[in-house]
Amino acid sequence: MQQKVESLLDGLKPIFAMQDKTVEFVSATEDEIVLKLGGFCGGGCGCSDTWIEGLKEMLTAEFPQSKINFI
Repeated sequence: MQQKVESLLDGLKPIFAMQDKTVEFVSATEDEIVLKLGGFCGGGCGCSDTWIEGLKEMLTAEFPQSKINFI
């Protein structure tokens, strides 16, 4: 599972980097995937919310049994 998550993220990292944002794998179990985000607004920013929701949707589609958490 970890390898599959990291592979998915590797394809997205250049896109995030173009906007000075980072996403890093932290951990994955059958129940939860944890990612570390960098370069995102502290909260309530529409643009950051859009990036985060899009990432969450992609991961949920691939891993429907896992809760997606960001730190």
